[in-house]
Amino acid sequence: MKRLDHLLWVLSEEGGEVGHRASKAARFGLDEIQPGHQLTNAQRLLGEWFDAIAAIEMLVEDGHLTMPPEEEIRAAVAAKKAQVERFLLYSAQVGRLDQAEEGCAC
Repeated sequence: MKRLDHLLWVLSEEGGEVGHRASKAARFGLDEIQPGHQLTNAQRLLGEWFDAIAAIEMLVEDGHLTMPPEEEIRAAVAAKKAQVERFLLYSAQVGRLDQAEEGCAC
């Protein structure tokens, strides 16, 4: 296995761990602390996200990925946020989202 392959596997694993932590937070809450652990689900979720960022940065540093300019990144993030908000609204329209939730733009 080459370094590139290893880094891609690390990124894949970290992505899975982000999903796992998000699932736990959805089920048990962001503030819950799993028995036997010291960090909240929110802290653990961010920790996994930081691990994924580290893997991406290593791929960039090794020349396998090229980060676009900051304004392009911000535009892509803004577009994704707008898409999520549209689907939140649709979910509320079909009765699957509680519109009274704090932060809901529905």
